[in-house]
Amino acid sequence: MLVSLAYLVFLSVVLIVFYNIPTSWRLFFLLSVSLLFLGYYHFYSVLFLVGLTAFTLFIGKHLQDSIEKKAASKTIFYFGLLVHLLFLFGLKYVDVHAQGIGLNIASGTFQTQTFLVALGLSFYTLQNIAYLIEIYLGRTKVEKNYLAFFTYNAFFPKLISGPIESTRSFLPQLKSLDQSFDWANFNYGIQRIFMGLFKKMVLAERLLPLVNNTFGLETPATGLTCWVGICLFTLQLYFDFSGYMDIALGSARLFGLKLSENFNYPFRATSIADFWRKWHITLINWLTQYLYYPIVYRFRQWKKASVLLALTLVFLLSGIWHGIGWTFLLWSFCHIIYLSFETLTKSYRVRLSQKMPSTFYTFLSIFITFNLVCLGQLFFRASSLENAFDLLKRVFSFPILERPTFFAYLADGGTQEHLFNIYSTFLLVGLFLLFEKRICQHFFSENLKVLSLFIGILLLMIFGIFDSGAQFIYLQF
Repeated sequence: MLVSLAYLVFLSVVLIVFYNIPTSWRLFFLLSVSLLFLGYYHFYSVLFLVGLTAFTLFIGKHLQDSIEKKAASKTIFYFGLLVHLLFLFGLKYVDVHAQGIGLNIASGTFQTQTFLVALGLSFYTLQNIAYLIEIYLGRTKVEKNYLAFFTYNAFFPKLISGPIESTRSFLPQLKSLDQSFDWANFNYGIQRIFMGLFKKMVLAERLLPLVNNTFGLETPATGLTCWVGICLFTLQLYFDFSGYMDIALGSARLFGLKLSENFNYPFRATSIADFWRKWHITLINWLTQYLYYPIVYRFRQWKKASVLLALTLVFLLSGIWHGIGWTFLLWSFCHIIYLSFETLTKSYRVRLSQKMPSTFYTFLSIFITFNLVCLGQLFFRASSLENAFDLLKRVFSFPILERPTFFAYLADGGTQEHLFNIYSTFLLVGLFLLFEKRICQHFFSENLKVLSLFIGILLLMIFGIFDSGAQFIYLQF
């Protein structure tokens, strides 16, 4: 979708027109092309987006009126929430057949080739719910610029998989689209788009067959080989999702718009709590602000128990948001256990860190955190409970390390071509992770790095995988 030549052509044409029309037309133009972009992939998705956005504006206006008149605002507020949740839950998980309506538990599995009935629904629904909550709490007023609010939900770079934006951060930008073309924004935008393409096409797509071989149980990998294959999914998911975000943020910057960051080098996290401050940041911020803090405050007399309760509800909701199924439920439980343990042992871990050399403690913390995350992601990626437990059995099978066949099993064969592909993949991924922060700081710049960009494009053309046909993973959520 965002990695096709068609998207780059579409983006270029939209950009040229955007800066050559009167500024008063720009907002309407952005909304029009965003709906066109969505309708091209799924026409009915446009109807859902327009309908739910109009409903949100309608409920928001009546909610504020009822608050000002001191009428039954709770009824309107809860009705608005209920409608959004019914659409979110119904369109994702309910199947309608001739025999009646049933719950589609199968949708709660990992299927990267499926599309929702309404693309982007999960993301703009959370934006709409946040808007209603802010009005209900008196922290914001009803948005009177309907065109801006529709564009806020529909803006095409962020529409499909986020980031989840707040009205306070993004709406004011949409109301001031009178800036002229800026080379600094252009330089930043194209370099960030390139970085997203590199992450997706070179790193995520090269890891894809290795991950599929492992989770598809198509190879007799056991022990460490199997665990490495499981860990590679965590890397694949990161490069895939953060690659999408780079393209989205880069595309938005070309129009002079700044979207929120969604990742902050999560594999440098020294705890699970730190990991969630660095991974899918806008979703975690939403859950923290509108679920975690209210629960902790409501049950503050329970002290640490209120924190544990809030963590449990937050990650159960996060699991359901991703899918209804046993695998997502176990993924939730993994992180509930991790974070509960960290909460209960915080003082002990602080004392332990003071007794160890700081470098060693940091390295150990990163190593443990990464492996715990990978264990949780095993359930996130597995197609079923049987698939997950079969993989766990293989991990703990002996011998732990089979040296002659280690790479061959991962590469689905021991031919020279397969081995070259896996060696080059491990080298590219390893070097990128090692120097990720420096690389990103270099490219996420308003100064054009011509030589670096040329070398990067060369690597993209040599090592990129362009014929896999794989979609971005988070399209299904």
